[in-house]
Amino acid sequence: MRNKSKGIHRTVLYTTDIGVKEISSLGHYIYSRSQNRLRMHTHKNRIELVLVGKGEQDYVVSNHVHHLTGGDILLTQPQDKHGTGRSIESKGEIYWLQIRIPGKKRIVSEENDTSKLIREISRIDYKFIRDDGRVLQCFRRLIETCLDKKEKVRHLLIKTLLNLLLLDLIQLAEKKATGIHSKQIETALTYIENNVSQPIQLAELAKEAGLSLSRLKTRFKNETGLTPNDYINRKKIQIAGERLKNGKSVTDTAFDLGYCSSQYFAYVFKKYTGNTPRQAKDVSANGIYSEDSHFS
Repeated sequence: MRNKSKGIHRTVLYTTDIGVKEISSLGHYIYSRSQNRLRMHTHKNRIELVLVGKGEQDYVVSNHVHHLTGGDILLTQPQDKHGTGRSIESKGEIYWLQIRIPGKKRIVSEENDTSKLIREISRIDYKFIRDDGRVLQCFRRLIETCLDKKEKVRHLLIKTLLNLLLLDLIQLAEKKATGIHSKQIETALTYIENNVSQPIQLAELAKEAGLSLSRLKTRFKNETGLTPNDYINRKKIQIAGERLKNGKSVTDTAFDLGYCSSQYFAYVFKKYTGNTPRQAKDVSANGIYSEDSHFS
């Protein structure tokens, strides 16, 4: 099903459209203007994969805020309650895929390759995974093939592309699990860790890492999934959340972490967590502050 209206280009395909039982739904949308909030929900017996093609979007998964930008993947399991929380659906481009978890077979060898890959993905703990371009390419080809009803080997192509997408996702998760960063980016991460309470200038960070500023930005984004400024802000906000939770005042927390004013700190805090610092103090028992998987 395709939907084109002012500010919206949306494609949604279901099992009956696709002809592959493992796929519950497959979609792509481009919003040129912001939309309503996505309510918190779960998917029974289904895994959902969301890839941000362009733009940025905040998602809340089990009370933790994840800020995604282009090339970021959000992976949710059936038990994960998720949505955009207090954030609206931002303008940008999103791809998504919902896959059914297969029932258990008495004999494992009877499972087909797709079922084995899905079962492997169901074991992935990460909510955030960084794409290297392969998953995006698979998404585009998969949707294009599903829409082409004239393709003679359409069903085979869909199954092949689905398996390739799932395999790429598993490999990206395994790469994330190794936590391997280059020496230069490790140096940058250590510098941030040691100076998080101070204003960090990117030119100085690049100098410490032995890279040009443009090279630092590119390498940092590729290896961590975040821009340097985004990483620094998230690190500060994570620490701020812990300090507020432990009773420290908003003003002291702001200045301790190098913010020029408590007002600007409050702006950044709400941007990343969906709550003001004072709200975070009030609901600290529920742990509703950003604790992104980049720092776990």
